[in-house]
Amino acid sequence: MRLCCVLLVYRGVAKAIGGISYGLVYRAFTAIRDAKPERRYRRCIAVDETKVKQVLEYCENKPLFLVDKGPWYREAFERLGLEYRHETPKQGA
Repeated sequence: MRLCCVLLVYRGVAKAIGGISYGLVYRAFTAIRDAKPERRYRRCIAVDETKVKQVLEYCENKPLFLVDKGPWYREAFERLGLEYRHETPKQGA
């Protein structure tokens, strides 16, 4: 996968690995690229970016979100009807 992203040439990757066809490299690369994690129950999720809606696509439920002290979280989570809790990383952790 990394070789495909760097080289962007399936034949070159097949040659670098050796013993496989570039068609196989292409099929493997596209399968991995297009794969999505399955939706499942999640108890809580820690976030520090505004990717909440994308994260929820992979959850069956509405988990507790652990966030830093950003002042924008309150309004965003309340608008989305989501439970959240402020968590500040411990020093030296």
